[in-house]
Amino acid sequence: MKTAGRAIRTLLIALQALLVAVSLFESAVTVCGHLVRWRRRGPRPDRDARPRFGLIVCARNEQRVVGRLLHDLANQSYPRELFEVVVVAHNCTDRTAEVAARSGFTVLSLHTARPGKSQAITAGLKHVSSATDYVGVFDADSRVTGGFLSALAARVGTEHAIQVESIPQRTDTWIGEGHGISRRARNVFWWRPRESLGLGTTISGSGFFLRTNLARELIPELRSITEDLELTAHLYASGYRVAYVSSAHVRMEETAKLKPMVRQRARWVRGHYRVLRHDWAAVAKRGLRGDVRALDIAIYMLFPTRVITRTAITGSTVGWALRLPFALPAGIVAAGMVSEWIVPAAIAFLARLVPRSAAGLKIALRQSFIGLLWFPIGAWAMATSRDRRWEPTPRAEVDEEEVDAAVSE
Repeated sequence: MKTAGRAIRTLLIALQALLVAVSLFESAVTVCGHLVRWRRRGPRPDRDARPRFGLIVCARNEQRVVGRLLHDLANQSYPRELFEVVVVAHNCTDRTAEVAARSGFTVLSLHTARPGKSQAITAGLKHVSSATDYVGVFDADSRVTGGFLSALAARVGTEHAIQVESIPQRTDTWIGEGHGISRRARNVFWWRPRESLGLGTTISGSGFFLRTNLARELIPELRSITEDLELTAHLYASGYRVAYVSSAHVRMEETAKLKPMVRQRARWVRGHYRVLRHDWAAVAKRGLRGDVRALDIAIYMLFPTRVITRTAITGSTVGWALRLPFALPAGIVAAGMVSEWIVPAAIAFLARLVPRSAAGLKIALRQSFIGLLWFPIGAWAMATSRDRRWEPTPRAEVDEEEVDAAVSE
């Protein structure tokens, strides 16, 4: 019995130490990345770059919003002869294809028994010209500015895979607002610092670009219901990084209601588990062989949110205060608390992540609540890991005139 007790104590201490080490690593990347970012400007843009883009818009029951994105793409300042657009209406039961067809772009109606956006992208790839340099993928609820492609073209360089910065669209709902601050926080704490340090990011569903030949090679092989993370794993395992571009933005519509949000995030977690089981080892193996970018992403795949480390380290602090037998030394606990609470708070304050007011505090509290929901959602997703349903995110009800205006605005 004593041997078993010692073994459990050792395991708990080792697990806490691992989480503190991960936290310190993440804080070091954040701080160093922002120091580099604040002391110098980003890479000099290449104003003469003119790559050809093939843009695929994936839509499932998106009649309300698809016209807005197509309007944005039709009004790009980038030369029209240098990009083409293919809309894939995948398993739609509404007027998505009809609305999209009014844009003049190529529209495909695709019906498949197996769910997954990778099938829509694969179908779209068959209609993208072989003359394109990059294939870009968008969700239909996204928005971009008129200078989007020009800003992206100036930063593509010799990159094989690119993810532009995603930012939230405005919303009046507290759930949507909470998700919006989460998205901005991830940009501030994770991806912009990595951009400054020359590390990579992950594919994030909308606003990602691949060399056309690479897209044709990798995307048809995707099988999970989180094709973005699976594609990320395949890229890093093959020696490619996903370059983060913060100078080009795609605006994302946030889920506004609790039930669809839980359902959506449970699907993401199920897919994440699947990618960890099947693809993580290859990424970690490459990282341990000296590919720092792959190692960084392998760590991210294990700990994709600081809610995990923050909760664990706060628990370790409680254990130390109560003098529990598996408590860490005071110095390590203090380092973890600084890393998880003081450093993020300072960065958030300097970056003006939320307004410095009572309203900003309210937003932060909402975001914290939504972050804690990952624990019950994760447990439910693990218990229902075989569930591969892919239900469309519900949109607000609109009348026929609103749908027509989405194309002609």
